[in-house]
Amino acid sequence: MHPEFAPSEAPIRLNDERLMAVVEALRATGAKTIADLGCGEGKLLHRLLRERWAERLIGLDPAARELEWAAKRLKLHLPGGPPEGRVSLLHGSLTYRDDRWADADAAALIEVIEHLDPDRLPLVERVVFGEARPATVVVTTPNAEYNALFPNLAAGAFRHPDHRFEWTRSEFQAWADTLLPAARLARATSQAARDTRLLLRPVARRAAWNCSNCPVPIVDEDRRPQPGAPRSGASAKRSTPRLRREDSSHP
Repeated sequence: MHPEFAPSEAPIRLNDERLMAVVEALRATGAKTIADLGCGEGKLLHRLLRERWAERLIGLDPAARELEWAAKRLKLHLPGGPPEGRVSLLHGSLTYRDDRWADADAAALIEVIEHLDPDRLPLVERVVFGEARPATVVVTTPNAEYNALFPNLAAGAFRHPDHRFEWTRSEFQAWADTLLPAARLARATSQAARDTRLLLRPVARRAAWNCSNCPVPIVDEDRRPQPGAPRSGASAKRSTPRLRREDSSHP
């Protein structure tokens, strides 16, 4: 068939585009060990398995059934699956400290926080940004401003019945602005007395509407893995806190 008359390629789904952007953001940080917090059925982990630079993957989820689906998707302990030790699936909650993923270079919370009651968000902030403090944290959450483009979604309605909130870009940025104070609070009460630096930078830029808010907070940039350098331990000394902020969002 002549190319001019060939069927057009199927459009990329928004979730696929989102996951591709997250993978690109993680790749750029140099992370080797990545924790997918709220991994669900393992879609992000499945994509990361294709990446040779992602040496160790950890998936955490409170739903045992979701972890079962993730194990099937990833073919754990099956022929053709990842080598033993490369992928770990953990049953647990984001709101409790968990040393099983505390050594991760990077963490991802992809379309997760909107499923939490707002009064539980400070617990997540303390665990992820205050106690574990991986060098990079990628967070995405629905952009409420995009909802007007869904023809079957009533005004003011959420995209999913389990969503507790959906933020505009400015509301998401306001929440991101609280992360450094949360880290400072944990640092002040930590026996290790570790400093934390928080950097926000964009994953991707698009005109007009973006389906998901998506900044990339990089906590303590000095902890980024360096080629040939040994990874720092959890009790390594931190640098002086610093904050740079840029507007960022992704579909």
